[in-house]
Amino acid sequence: ASPLRRQKITVALIIIGLLVVGGGVIAGTWYFVNRVPTVAPEYQLKLNSLIPAENNKELFLTNKLPLALRQEIYRERQQAASDFVTPRAGGGPLLNLYPTETLAVDSKTGAPTSKVIVDLNRFLAALDLALPIEFRVALSDKFMLGIYQAPTPAIFYLFHVLSYERAGSGLTKDASGLADTLFSPLLNDTEFSRQLRDHGFKDEVIDNVEVRTVRNDEDQIIMLYAFLDQNTLLLTENVPAFEKILGLYQTPLPTSL
Repeated sequence: ASPLRRQKITVALIIIGLLVVGGGVIAGTWYFVNRVPTVAPEYQLKLNSLIPAENNKELFLTNKLPLALRQEIYRERQQAASDFVTPRAGGGPLLNLYPTETLAVDSKTGAPTSKVIVDLNRFLAALDLALPIEFRVALSDKFMLGIYQAPTPAIFYLFHVLSYERAGSGLTKDASGLADTLFSPLLNDTEFSRQLRDHGFKDEVIDNVEVRTVRNDEDQIIMLYAFLDQNTLLLTENVPAFEKILGLYQTPLPTSL
């Protein structure tokens, strides 16, 4: 081929190459601008609460200060007086606040890539709550923290008991101190602590169950505890919450009510 023809072929190949490269750049730019963003997979945490609850909400512990976590629970209790639909089980709904923490994070974004539901020790440490050792060893790692959602809301704890005798002994020794430790930081109410100290727990029977209650200056129950059986201990703020939880414990119902 003549030099002029070779020159024309070379120019044509250069133009074709530029068009291919330019098209690739344009196509790549379009893809990254218009592609559907990747959605992070939902965490499939298996909830295995001690009783069924109509509502479940995560309490994420990682990198949060105890005061911030306490305030989260306090706000949930404040919001619990909202207008909820009364379930067929009767009373107000129960909100299960299941505590979680991060197992692993994305190295680039720092976002959690996996989580786990934590045990009682981790929960107590995260909220800076200290139970007496002799009482703590009577409990297993399994527990449930929740809120009775009603015009008169109530925080409740359910504990799986390893030693009925030890748990009972610890409560007999200082039930007011235990209740103060577990509830007062979440209620933000100094008057509650005073009432616990001044009045103490007394024996009563509610719905044919032996309970121990604290009544305030107006003779209203503000705290009670009861063993639902030898392996399950309930502490809560009022009788309606107790009756709702007792009913669910004795006759479990579907959570989708």
